[in-house]
Amino acid sequence: MKIKKIYLFILLIVAVFMLIYSCGSRFNPRYYYNKSLNTNTGYIGGGNLPDDFDPDIEDDPFDNPNYTNQGGDTNSGGSTITNSDGSTTITKTVYLDPFQNGEWNDPNYRFSMNFDNMVIQASFDGNNRPSYKLVNGGWNLGNAREKSYYYNGSDTSAAGNHISSVQYWLYKGRNPLFKPDARYNQTNRIERFYFYRFNGKALGLVYIDNYLIAIDKYSKLVFGFAVPVEWKQYVAGTPKAPVNWGSVELGYEINKDSGGKASFKVNGASYFYEYDPVGILKSDGTIEMYQWCLDSIGNNSRYGPRIGGNNARDTSRAIATYGKPGRSPYIPIQTNITIVVPPGGSTNVDDYTNIGGGGGGIIEDDGEITKDIITVTAKSFKSIKAYSWHYNVYLSGNLKRSVGFYNYKIGAAIYDDSFPSGIRYLASMNDVGGITPYEDLLKLDWNEQVNLSGTQTFEVEDIRNKDVYIELGSDIAKYNLNTVYVDTAGFGRYGSGSGWIAQSGSQKITFLYNDDKGAFEIYSKRNQNTFSDMSINNNFTLKRGEKKDYTIRYLWKGITGFYECADVTYTLEFKSAS
Repeated sequence: MKIKKIYLFILLIVAVFMLIYSCGSRFNPRYYYNKSLNTNTGYIGGGNLPDDFDPDIEDDPFDNPNYTNQGGDTNSGGSTITNSDGSTTITKTVYLDPFQNGEWNDPNYRFSMNFDNMVIQASFDGNNRPSYKLVNGGWNLGNAREKSYYYNGSDTSAAGNHISSVQYWLYKGRNPLFKPDARYNQTNRIERFYFYRFNGKALGLVYIDNYLIAIDKYSKLVFGFAVPVEWKQYVAGTPKAPVNWGSVELGYEINKDSGGKASFKVNGASYFYEYDPVGILKSDGTIEMYQWCLDSIGNNSRYGPRIGGNNARDTSRAIATYGKPGRSPYIPIQTNITIVVPPGGSTNVDDYTNIGGGGGGIIEDDGEITKDIITVTAKSFKSIKAYSWHYNVYLSGNLKRSVGFYNYKIGAAIYDDSFPSGIRYLASMNDVGGITPYEDLLKLDWNEQVNLSGTQTFEVEDIRNKDVYIELGSDIAKYNLNTVYVDTAGFGRYGSGSGWIAQSGSQKITFLYNDDKGAFEIYSKRNQNTFSDMSINNNFTLKRGEKKDYTIRYLWKGITGFYECADVTYTLEFKSAS
């Protein structure tokens, strides 16, 4: 009898423990990109990979027909078996964090190397196909915040041209195409990657600045992380060269010949390390570049990476290795786990959505990413109150008129840390400022407005793991009149100098997406125009699914009694692309 009571007591404890697991909040699909998971797997079988796990071997578990749910809903799979003791065994499909599971997560995997004592050397053939090698050497500190280091290298060549004043740069665990303190660069996923850059002078005259490769210190695989987004011909008769670079996360590069976008984006891949490696590091420091990458650069001037088969979640492909190109290891690993439920416990597999949410690097699904669209539209420009001086109307002086004569460029910018910021005009007239013909101006009475329609759209994946910004800024000038031309006379009073109501370079509102609140909110307000102030709603927020107007009022700060002001209104929309 005593033994039976003890047995029942143990079952009760197990049931309570399982209830705690089964009642957890639903796990976020992208959790594994943000959190460090512990190793407590609870009542889970198969939550950790065996020491000899190798997805390249013939008995790869992902080749098993039972693992056909790649890229699907994890909650749609699972089976239950009732055991003789009344307990139930549940089999559930889960995905393992590739940054915590797999032999490639050992810094000594394949071989050991002190990367901090190795410098990179690069050369390029007549078609710019690269060759790289790591050799013993030391780095000088460049910028501590950027974790950047440099050394002066030997002369080299590119496209048949001599390159002098060579300098190599290393960024330790910081992608230089993102801000050092960006959320992107703060994740521990990036720490294992060393990013390399190269600059020098071609023919002793033309400055070149190229982003090279990222080396994974753990797997020893080499990834492309940068693509050309601008080309330029420096000297007539010579090939164009990249002059501006963007991150692989853009999903496109710029065609050297046409200047148009050339997409390499594969749905489901958001980060450079999810694309196929472009090469692999050997123990002697040489880097084997895969032929497909060399051909892409040499034959087509295309630097964008690829994913063989265009399936970003296909783990049946072999991981890249020596002499064999292949996939990245950093793809969520699909597997099955078993959950033993005591008698009376829930047998619904969907009740165990959080099982292992903190243990064994188990993630809830295959890392399917969110995709959102942010749109900014210039809606209207309104003259609330304005005075203009009409020169030489009378022999004795000028006429003060209750009307405004304007020229405007209404602008905005939407970007994440892989894009440079910069206001783009959504709606504009002619060039603002200087001497302008009267007929080219916009005349508005008090409280009269002109409706606008210019739009800028930005599509972003995995917004919760990126710093995404919206900037609003415009260039607006008000003019006074004479008999032939107008000039940029004072906003508020003639003869006082600048006629700038707004200047995007000195006045700008910036919103930043806050994942904790699930909304864009005011991040900064730059208000340094000498002649006007901005009045705004500082409590404005924009959540997914919302479409709202936002108005910036520009008020003249000057002589008492004039109180001129004008409004610029935008429409902001934030919605899911799915």
